[in-house]
Amino acid sequence: QRTPHPGAVALAYAPAGGWGVRWPLAWVDDWFAFRAESHAAFMQWFAAQIKAADPTRPVITYTTFAFANPFEWDYTQQMAVESERVARLGADCDVFGLQLNSTLGDADSVACALDMVRRFGKPLWAIDLLDFSAGTDLGEARLAALTQTVLRHGGSGVQYYCWWGTPRYNYLDLGLPALTRLLTGAAADYAALPPAPAVRTALVQPRMPLITGLPEPANDWADFMGWYKLLARAGERVDVWTSDDLSDLPAGRYARIVVPDCAYLDPVALGALRAAQGAGAKVVSSGRLAHRDRTGRPLAAGRLWQPTLSLPSKPGAEYLGRTYRVPSPSDTPPRLRCAEGSPDETVRRTLWARLRAAGIVAGG
Repeated sequence: QRTPHPGAVALAYAPAGGWGVRWPLAWVDDWFAFRAESHAAFMQWFAAQIKAADPTRPVITYTTFAFANPFEWDYTQQMAVESERVARLGADCDVFGLQLNSTLGDADSVACALDMVRRFGKPLWAIDLLDFSAGTDLGEARLAALTQTVLRHGGSGVQYYCWWGTPRYNYLDLGLPALTRLLTGAAADYAALPPAPAVRTALVQPRMPLITGLPEPANDWADFMGWYKLLARAGERVDVWTSDDLSDLPAGRYARIVVPDCAYLDPVALGALRAAQGAGAKVVSSGRLAHRDRTGRPLAAGRLWQPTLSLPSKPGAEYLGRTYRVPSPSDTPPRLRCAEGSPDETVRRTLWARLRAAGIVAGG
């Protein structure tokens, strides 16, 4: 499918004989949920077989493409790897190992991937940790900062990615002294971490299949990506809940909940947001909220409830600005990059002032 600009996230599904159903989103959404659930169930089965063979050793997952879960929903549905499903079903997985990487030093996708599964309470490791776009050319200091991002967001283990012979993917190119400093520094940083404060902000990821022919545009991935970056720049620590997981949302856990543009939402998930607001959470919606259910049918119930603050525009997408992808020798696959001048800090300052005025936040 042609996209408005390089980096736009979209896939097209058009069966040769036509959809043959009135609500094709129901078909596609059910298929992608089945694929992702089956993949997660297979990983759990595999973990159980390993544990049965040798119960003395921990079972650690290698969840490939976990790096795409935060922002690159097209890659996520292409690969059927949804980290929160793996975490939810992984009873015999002792450690959740997530394949994570930054993009030209931008580690927000690393942080967000950890924020998506930290609430499941298992140890988290960053597997294949590297900068996909710059590789070791990122330099020792910024690679150390990438490691610190993992530790600050709940990670307790790191496995660096050293693909011998691949341009810019070979950590040995840094030299043994730099590698020694990187490893000893990571261990010292981990030992010095203070106890993590309680997370009082939830951010909803309204991930859905990105298909053509919908009655209105799909939930906006860019609004979510922008909101995550916006909250991170404001120093806000968040738990990320996918819209599929909202039925498990504890009503009294969070002081505030942000729901980026989300036209398609299951009624049960909408009910969980209402219950959280009833228990004292301040709910902020951005753009659309619950116009339709996950089949595409109009959802009249969505108009019977008002969040604490409803923002008709999409400030997350406005803050994010233009993104793009460009093939490079090390990107496998190419990652989303923010264009020069993005994100736009003037948007964040304006929005944060409005959130303060509404009593949603205090600082930032």
